[in-house]
Amino acid sequence: MTSIHTNSAAMSALAIMRSTNSDLDRQQDVVSSGYRVATASDGAAYWSIGTTMRSENKALASVGDSISLSHAIVDTAYNGLDTAMGYMESIRDIFITAKSMPASAEDDFEDLWPNGVIGDKYFSKTDLGKLDHSINELLAGATAAIKASSFSGVNLLYNSDLSVGIEQSGKSLVIGYQKGDIRTLVTDPLKTTLFSDEHQDHLMGSYYEDTGLLDSSMQFSLEGTFHTHGMTFFNSVFGSGVQYLSESANVNPNPLLKLEKEIVKWGADRGATYDNAINAIEAKLDGMRDGMAYLGSVQNALDTYDELNAKWQDNYDRGVGRLVDADMEEASSRLGALQTQQQLAIQSLNIANSQFDTVLQLFN
Repeated sequence: MTSIHTNSAAMSALAIMRSTNSDLDRQQDVVSSGYRVATASDGAAYWSIGTTMRSENKALASVGDSISLSHAIVDTAYNGLDTAMGYMESIRDIFITAKSMPASAEDDFEDLWPNGVIGDKYFSKTDLGKLDHSINELLAGATAAIKASSFSGVNLLYNSDLSVGIEQSGKSLVIGYQKGDIRTLVTDPLKTTLFSDEHQDHLMGSYYEDTGLLDSSMQFSLEGTFHTHGMTFFNSVFGSGVQYLSESANVNPNPLLKLEKEIVKWGADRGATYDNAINAIEAKLDGMRDGMAYLGSVQNALDTYDELNAKWQDNYDRGVGRLVDADMEEASSRLGALQTQQQLAIQSLNIANSQFDTVLQLFN
């Protein structure tokens, strides 16, 4: 039946065209954005999962930056420790040279009894005194290297916090993140700290059991006597407290001066006593090597965590892609088909509307 009030065919063609236009608009959005699920209305479940995974991935990207920062901190400490160990090896070599040089006599000193941190104008003119000056310079260089081994305000070799002991001064390095849980690796300060300001505080009143590897004095026997000698390199007891080389004026460890005084004062076996001193330095060097080995293991661990973090990021990217990314070949084909359907719908609507022209011809 043909009606002049209702064109059912045109209405059907128009509904089809509207549906096709809607699908075409959505498909154009899919092709232009590359997302099959771009908003919650496109698929609430997939959109929610994808959004959560993208958020996790952003956190993992921040973890990657944190691991890079941690790596820089550890690398700086490793290089500083390597430099300080080079200074210590040079000092050991000077002690080996000093052992073979002529022994000091009592008239090589102004006085056998003062501590020696201020120096001795007689001894300083001797060949051993010149070696002592070289040792002081090497110790100052090592002190500067250790204190400068800081990256982003973190120094694994030097604890400057008087409020905590070395055991509590470990640094937390971010290594991972998953479901709101930040994972960290805490460094072992007992393996890396060379000296600490809390050691100075300990000697002046407060007490902490642990000291840095180079804080404590090296105790060894004055061979042939009942006496021992405490050789301190990096802290000089002077006045009421302890001062580091770089912070003290006219105060130096002067280890050869003090050792030669003790040998002469107590009549110790010089050669055997020097062997004891060299062995004490070697013990410090062994501790520094252990510290470098530990830092090397931390470097390897950070590399592993960095690779794992990168893999997690890749997995999240692929997971999100499977859920919400568009298949571009399919989307392109679908877009072409919808464009064809749109043209056909337009033609159908034109044909449906042309029926009124046929009716009008009946009244001509």
